[in-house]
Amino acid sequence: FPVTIRLTSKEGLFIRNNSFGYSIKYDLSRFAYDFNTRSLTIEGHPLFEEMTSNKKRQEIKWRKNREEAYYGSMMHFMRSLYNNELEKDHFEIRRIVKLSNQMNGLVNKIIPRDSIVFKSDSSYSILNFKDKMQVIYTLKEPSAFYNKGSINIGFMRTPQTSQLSLIESAIKIFENGSYFDGTNLIVTGYRDWE
Repeated sequence: FPVTIRLTSKEGLFIRNNSFGYSIKYDLSRFAYDFNTRSLTIEGHPLFEEMTSNKKRQEIKWRKNREEAYYGSMMHFMRSLYNNELEKDHFEIRRIVKLSNQMNGLVNKIIPRDSIVFKSDSSYSILNFKDKMQVIYTLKEPSAFYNKGSINIGFMRTPQTSQLSLIESAIKIFENGSYFDGTNLIVTGYRDWE
């Protein structure tokens, strides 16, 4: 039987992120976790405010942590898609096709951006694709915590790898890296974990 937890908030959530130096007000419009499919949906609108510190060392640490989190993130990927800078930003995209009910296959050929992203107007582009996409960020390996419990072959470098699929329709990508409707995009793999 379906078991889903749904949460709402009448007031904004206030989050203080001491690792990145942000105070965040998050207007949560939807939160749902489905135990059967193990899928999480979060919708809302964040407002970030930079924290300040009298200590230069703290400011430098926040900036370093923000950069580390940004490179390879979904925001970085979406900005790269929007600006047609996937290769420059070290992202690779390949198709994952369904071979049977229980088996998928990777097409080992990089997908050209123009085959999945279409300019709509000056304010956004459209991301649309069939099957699934494998997204690789080639500059970083996954966190040691992500690989915990998996077999690690010391001489093999494994980049951050995720899979994307669309549920019903295309999504809009905006210049700032945001996208809509995020509930149409399923993210699995490293980006899902992070």
